[in-house]
Amino acid sequence: MNNKIANFQLRFWDPSTGSQISSSIKDHDGSIRSLSALPSIDGFFTTSNDGTIRVRTIDGVSVSQLVHPIQDDGSPPFVLNCKALLPNSESNLVSCSEDGNVVVWSNMSLLQAIPHPSCVWCVLPINSQGDFITGDSEGVVRYFSKDAALTSLDTSIQITNQLLKRESGPSSEDLAKATKWEQSSQHRGKSEGQVMLFNKNNVLIAAQWSVASGTWIEVGQVSGKANQGQIN
Repeated sequence: MNNKIANFQLRFWDPSTGSQISSSIKDHDGSIRSLSALPSIDGFFTTSNDGTIRVRTIDGVSVSQLVHPIQDDGSPPFVLNCKALLPNSESNLVSCSEDGNVVVWSNMSLLQAIPHPSCVWCVLPINSQGDFITGDSEGVVRYFSKDAALTSLDTSIQITNQLLKRESGPSSEDLAKATKWEQSSQHRGKSEGQVMLFNKNNVLIAAQWSVASGTWIEVGQVSGKANQGQIN
């Protein structure tokens, strides 16, 4: 309604009939961004635009809630993905959000927040030692490990420099390249959830494509450079 997403429900379906098989669950306060299996408890995670991760049983009952660090303006970030670092453990997790934070959790408590210079869309564990990779909106894949022999000081310095650049905000060139918001109806998205930047009254905003409504839905203002910013 009014070009806003207003329904944050978790639904269960029978794939053989295409019918809903249980009552919907509505315990997130924002759009649900991802679901990931959690085999150790025969359950799964959900992540949301409300800045939280919920650990659930196979029936969807929430047994634990993790809260991502808030952004500088006090608002919660969109949590885009969460994975179990170890296949037989529900207490060691890694998650990522659109503000560029990758968070490592231990025993359901925040252990470490790793800032990235741009929105981090996905995280993926890659071995039984807890190593993982991240993928961001710049098309960069980064490898993180507990093994000091694999770490790189040069990479840490590069990320820090990129974070400093992000603080400068969108440039006039970024705004000039972005499609005018009033022309958004002329640009149809290619898939559900596709993100596109627009110039709305000389402010750079991000919007997501909604297949159901056939429109772009505004999700927030972009701070930082257009190709490495965050959504506020």
